[in-house]
Amino acid sequence: MAPAQRHDTETPRLSPVQMTIIEDSTKDNGGIRIPADIIIRTNAIHEAARDSVARGLSPIMIGALTSATNNFGRSYRPRPDGSPYSGMAGIQASTAAADQHGDISYTHLDYKRDDTTWYDTALQTVRSDEIRVNEHREGEKQHTVTVGAGITSGQINHVLAEAFGDDEHYEYFVPIDLTTMDTAHSGAVFATGAQGPSRIRLNEIAKSVTMTDGKKIIRLTHPDDIKEHQGLWGMTGGVVEMELRVLRRPKHRFGFFVPLMSGSEGTWTDQAAAVMELLGDATDVTFDNGFILSKWKAGYVDGIEVITRESLDLVASGQFPAGQSTIQAKKILNSMSRKGKNNSSDPISNFGVYITGNSKYAELDAFLDGEDNPLSKLMTHADSHERFLYGDGIIALVADAGELEKMRLLREAIPDIARQHAKFRQDGQAKPISESTDVNSHVKNSSKSQMTPKSLREKYRTILQPYAMYESRIRRLSENAKKVDVDITMSRYGHLNPQSVNPHTRVTVKGPEGSVHLQVYQQVVRRCREELFETLRDLSVLDPDIIVAGGEKGTMTGESYFFMNEEERMHVAHVLAEADPQWQPHLRGEWSQLVSRVRHGSDSVQIDTDSAMTEALAEAA
Repeated sequence: MAPAQRHDTETPRLSPVQMTIIEDSTKDNGGIRIPADIIIRTNAIHEAARDSVARGLSPIMIGALTSATNNFGRSYRPRPDGSPYSGMAGIQASTAAADQHGDISYTHLDYKRDDTTWYDTALQTVRSDEIRVNEHREGEKQHTVTVGAGITSGQINHVLAEAFGDDEHYEYFVPIDLTTMDTAHSGAVFATGAQGPSRIRLNEIAKSVTMTDGKKIIRLTHPDDIKEHQGLWGMTGGVVEMELRVLRRPKHRFGFFVPLMSGSEGTWTDQAAAVMELLGDATDVTFDNGFILSKWKAGYVDGIEVITRESLDLVASGQFPAGQSTIQAKKILNSMSRKGKNNSSDPISNFGVYITGNSKYAELDAFLDGEDNPLSKLMTHADSHERFLYGDGIIALVADAGELEKMRLLREAIPDIARQHAKFRQDGQAKPISESTDVNSHVKNSSKSQMTPKSLREKYRTILQPYAMYESRIRRLSENAKKVDVDITMSRYGHLNPQSVNPHTRVTVKGPEGSVHLQVYQQVVRRCREELFETLRDLSVLDPDIIVAGGEKGTMTGESYFFMNEEERMHVAHVLAEADPQWQPHLRGEWSQLVSRVRHGSDSVQIDTDSAMTEALAEAA
C-alpha cells in the first residue's frame, strides 16, 4: 500500500486538474450511444460542470458505463424543441489509479492530533480520484472517509484495511455492497440510488454529500436533504465528493449456498418465505457507535440472494463470455443435483439462496456451534419441520476469500448474461423485447414486532405470491408460443432480504422477423408484467403492513413513478423544480409534466396512475 500522506498543520493540496475529451460516440453496455456533444473525463467535477454550464451545455453525469447507465434511457432521445441550451456535455469522474501492487494512495487526517479546522470551516473538496481517511472524526474509533465521485467501494475498503487493518476482531468498511463494487463509481451509486444485497443505501451512512450546480459548491449535511437528492440521476447537480461513516463489523466473512428441494411440499414462495422469516433477525441491522449489529450476537447477514437453475444454465452454457463464472456456475449446478444410476446427474433442486454476512467465527465448526447462527437455524428448522433444504448440496464458505470472490463474480455475471441473452438475435430474427421486474417490498418494522413467526411468514408469502402467478403465466405462454416459432425465456435472480425483497424476473421474447404471432406474444408479455405491478400496488394499498416501492436504482424509473402516491411524486417534483433545468435534459414524460406544473405555480396535480402506467413502464423498459 502506498504510504498515507499526513497533513498535520496545513490544508491538503489538491492534485492538478485533469480533463480529457473522449470520443463522442461512447456507448453504454447496452450498445446505446450517449447523446452528448462532448464527453469529459475529469478529476475536477465542479470545474468541468462550471465550464459546461457557462458554454450553454446541459451536463449529464456518467458513471462507469455499467448497467446503471440504462437509467439514462430518456436522455437518448432528441432534446425537446425549443430547448434554450445548445447541446449536452457528458461528465465522467476519473477514478483512482492503483500502483503495480494494486494499492491506492490516500490522505490520512487524525482528528485527535492534526489541525483540521480547514475542513470544518471551508468547502475544501477532494478530487474525484482522491480518498481522505478522517480518523476519530466523530469520536473515539468513529471514523469517516471522504471520497471523490470516481472512487469505488472496493477502493474505499482496500484503503480502510490498510489504515485500520490491525484490529484483532473487527474490520473497518463502508457497506456499499453492490456486486459491481470494483467498477461502480460512488458518485453514480448516489445518483442512481443503487443498493446491494444488504439493502443499505448511501444516504444511511453519509455524513455529507457535496454537489455542484455548475456555479457553486453545495454541501448537503442534513439527512433529509441527502436522501431527497439521492436517486435523481444527477438532475439536481453533479456529485463532487461524499463523506461516509466508517463502520466496524466482525472480521470473518461467510457465504453459503442452500439449494431448496424441488420435490418438497409447497411452492418456492413457501420455501422463500420460511427462509426470510428464519433469517429476519440476522438481517435487521442497526448502526451503533460505529458498529454494525443485528439481533444475532455473533454477526449479521447482509444478503439473501436468489440463484436459479435457468440462470445458472445460461451462464454455464458458454454462449456468452463469463470467464471463471462459467466454471463456478457448473459447480453450483452440480450441487443442485445428485448422482443417479450409471453416473447420471439427477436434478433435485431448481432454486436456491446464497446467504452472505460476517461473523466472529473463523472456522466452519465454530460457526456451526451456535444454535442461532443462520445456517444452523435453517438446518434445524428443516429437520424438525418442513424438509425443504437439500442438505447434501449446501456449499459453506467461511473466511475463504478466493471462493467468496468467485461467488461475487458469479452473482454479477448472472444478470449481465441475462441482459446479453436478451439482446442477442440470430439471422432472420426480429429485435427481441425483454422485460424485467424491479420492485422493492418489505413488511414494516413496527408491524413485524407485533407478529408471530407464522403470521410474519404469511406476510412474506403474500408479497411473493404475485411473482409466482406471473411466472406461471409466462411458462404457459412459453409452451403455447413454441407452436408458432416464438421463443419466450425467463431468468430469475434478485434479493430475498426481508428488509427489501426484490426477486427480479427477466422475460425475453424472440421470433421470426415480420411474425404476427411474435407481435401478439410481445403485447401479452408486456400486459402480464403490467398486471404484476398492478397487483403489487393494490397489495400495498390493501395491506397497511406492506410497503411496495419501485426501482433499486433511482427515484426516476417508471416503476418508482408508478408505485409512488401523489404526495411522494409531488415532493420529488418540487426538489427537481428547485434545481437548474439546465441539468435536466433527460427529464421526460410524466415527471417532466409534474415539474413543469410546479415551476408554473400549480402545486396540486391529479394523476391518473392507470392511464400513465403503460407510458411509465415503457420508459423504464
